Amino acid sequence: MSVEKLVADNKQHGRCVGIEIVNKSELPLESPQTFCFSGFVKVPPAAVIDPQETAVCLFAKNLGFRGSVGLLSYKFANKRVFLLFSNPYDFVTYSNEFALFIGDHQLSTDKKMFDQIYRSHVGPVSFANLRKDGGSVSLKAGGIEFSATMSNFTEAIIKMQVKDSRK
Repeated sequence: MSVEKLVADNKQHGRCVGIEIVNKSELPLESPQTFCFSGFVKVPPAAVIDPQETAVCLFAKNLGFRGSVGLLSYKFANKRVFLLFSNPYDFVTYSNEFALFIGDHQLSTDKKMFDQIYRSHVGPVSFANLRKDGGSVSLKAGGIEFSATMSNFTEAIIKMQVKDSRK
């Protein structure tokens, strides 16, 4: 199923973030972990995204005045790539934001990591506020390049591409 269809079929939740990951690298993405600061995992991430495969997942907001905000991470080689996303309830005060961070594979996908990426921008972080920065981020590590785009809608879509950077 495409990420566009996944998001379209889940509009009853209001704010949501559909994520599509295309793995064009020679390494599998494994051991996904999630953290929801606000909202929940509606469609869980694939356990493994093998080379030349595509996978989708969906995060949705809870009832009430909250958005869909959290982290998705995957292990590759001896590292872990973290994808932070924020699709806020209040578009007047806040805007969609997302970031990529690459760290050691033993790092946890939790509130501490969320705060480190979102508030501190410590380490190799590529961060974008869609109101100010546009909608793309990218990082390289371990011979792999990660790039992502995010749409600026209440039903947001993130498309992340993973490819070998040595070629």
